[in-house]
Amino acid sequence: MLIREATIKDYNQINELSLRHNLNLPDEQEWTRLWLKNPEFNFDKNSIGWVLEDDKKIKGFLGFIKKKYYDDTDFQFNSLICHNWVVDKDYRSLSLGLLNKFFSQKNYDLFINSTASPEVSKVWEAFGAKKIPLNNIQSSLIVPINYKKVSNKIFKNNILKFFLNNFFKYFIKFKILSHKENLKYRVDFIENYDEQIENFDNSFRDKNFIQEKINYDWYISILNKKSKINFLKILKNENIIAYCVLLSSKNTNLKKTYLAQIKIKEDYLKDKNLYKLILKKIFIYSKNIDSDLIEIKYIDESIFKILKKIIIFNRNRKFCSFYYYSKDKNLISKLSKKKWLVSMFSGDSFLV
Repeated sequence: MLIREATIKDYNQINELSLRHNLNLPDEQEWTRLWLKNPEFNFDKNSIGWVLEDDKKIKGFLGFIKKKYYDDTDFQFNSLICHNWVVDKDYRSLSLGLLNKFFSQKNYDLFINSTASPEVSKVWEAFGAKKIPLNNIQSSLIVPINYKKVSNKIFKNNILKFFLNNFFKYFIKFKILSHKENLKYRVDFIENYDEQIENFDNSFRDKNFIQEKINYDWYISILNKKSKINFLKILKNENIIAYCVLLSSKNTNLKKTYLAQIKIKEDYLKDKNLYKLILKKIFIYSKNIDSDLIEIKYIDESIFKILKKIIIFNRNRKFCSFYYYSKDKNLISKLSKKKWLVSMFSGDSFLV
């Protein structure tokens, strides 16, 4: 029995291990770019994770992704993201050995898990990890597009499926698509993070916050096959007042478009008509790329509350999937009082 550093060449065995546990790994080229294209990663100095090996056969894996988080003082935290912790059943007693290797990595301020299962959540809590302090972290909003397919997923009873299917149709028709667009707003879809959005981002200065340092070029380079990223800009008099990042995934039985990130200028935060315009445009976009539904989670709480008044389909999970841990107890206490600005690009949530 051996725990050793994982290498890129281990992909085939790690993929087979993941498939045994109904987990989907990106294809080898995309998986390699998780590290190869990561501006924070150095192959000469950094590991990609650890494997549990028995007779040269991989029975467990825990990967690491380097990222940076920063706060309102522009202080940057070196962070290590837990990626794809999976161990075969007969070797579960040794799985903590992989987690110990993760937490023993030096020179990191934060250790983060953004995709924890209920079982993993309990283990992280036992190690002293804390839940991200957000009220809506366990909730998501759903907008159905393929009514029949979504109805079939929810109910087995044909009468209930028929009722829900028709309810979806009328809800979308009268609640989403009926919105009359205001000519003072212009909506643009673009494929890259441009200078206008960057300047808009830089104008945001929340107090007492912490968030991930996002490099969209890296995400786009990873997700250019099975997934798609697009940016939606809302402009008034040629000035940007809001933008969204849309992340579309084809890795599941239900093809989803995630509202992965949204920022709105303070003057327009309570403009319900703006939200309706955004939802209408996202719906049309998602339908055109054959998504089955739209899911909204990990966004600003004030924006989430307004969207929740428009979208009545709310999915609540019984457990938290987003945790942070630090060996510095004072830092843990400090971060628990910060406003965490998370998105679908936080941690490894983008690998949907």
